[in-house]
Amino acid sequence: MMMEQDGKRVGGDSDHWIYLTNLKAYNEGFLLGVYLHFPFDEEDLAQAYQTICVGNEFVDEFGYSYEEYFITDYDVPFSVGEYDFPQSLAERFIKAVYKFDLNRK
Repeated sequence: MMMEQDGKRVGGDSDHWIYLTNLKAYNEGFLLGVYLHFPFDEEDLAQAYQTICVGNEFVDEFGYSYEEYFITDYDVPFSVGEYDFPQSLAERFIKAVYKFDLNRK
């Protein structure tokens, strides 16, 4: 049985996003994820981690923390790997948008 934390949106106001998923929950049969929209900052990223229960304060019944995440889907103008760092993707997005704007002039 899959449980889903779907439709939650965090971050910027663009139509481009990544879908962050809690890896440990996924391996246990649960889909716990959040849409992180570009552009986003550290505060937005922290809120996304909180939403999908990633961090040292979240532990299972055996005392193991839910620390890992992966990117299961995305809609951005460049390729994304499932284990890319969101901070790096945020920087790439800004560069891609800036480059696009320069080319339009």
